[in-house]
Amino acid sequence: MSDIEAPDTMKNFDAMGRMAGAVAHDFNNLLTGILGNLELLQRRANRLGVAEFDDYLRGSRSAANRAVDLTQRLLAVSGHLALDPKLLTIEQVVDDAVEVLSATLPETIQMKTEVEAGLWPVRCDQAQLEEALLQLTRNAQTAMPEGGQVTMSLRNVTMDGNEYGFAPGEYVALSVTDTGIGMSDDVAARAFEPFFTTRNSGAGTGLGLASVLGFARQSGGHAEVEETRPGLTKVTIYLPRAR
Repeated sequence: MSDIEAPDTMKNFDAMGRMAGAVAHDFNNLLTGILGNLELLQRRANRLGVAEFDDYLRGSRSAANRAVDLTQRLLAVSGHLALDPKLLTIEQVVDDAVEVLSATLPETIQMKTEVEAGLWPVRCDQAQLEEALLQLTRNAQTAMPEGGQVTMSLRNVTMDGNEYGFAPGEYVALSVTDTGIGMSDDVAARAFEPFFTTRNSGAGTGLGLASVLGFARQSGGHAEVEETRPGLTKVTIYLPRAR
């Protein structure tokens, strides 16, 4: 286990997560009304044969849907996502995700998988797991401007309860490793902190890794930066074994 993540970081996560959850619920209610009225306006325009507003309506719906995605991240951070957990063969989910994600990456970045034999099943929300893999892959891509390799690995692990953030038990560890520029210890210690980002102002919300940790914790697991140095950064999601 990594010793990068400190208890103070988790206290910040919990406090800011509660605030994010309260804001997200209000935003969700507002956005439901906005999207509903945009849909009604589109229907009225279609009935009247008015096409000149189509571009404006399309742009408005696109912006509102991006805001919905943001509220989902806020809810993930707060641990209040509406999850739909199901029994999963996680290696199949990862294989499918790698196939899709590989097509979106530049040719300078290669992806591969490493799966331990006899992998345990897990129970979690597949859509949110796929979203977490997407977020980790995007971060890896950002860390490799000149190209490199992303590896998704799966293994069984048993926690004895002495590791911070873990209940005793059996977990499946899903690691995303990249060969990028790495992170300093200070950055790694704050990587999961809500709204923390090393990108330029306006280039990111700082909710990506925080939402990954929120999803993992709401699923009964955990997430951490296991290792980071130039040429090797590993972020791992731990999901409890399904019985």
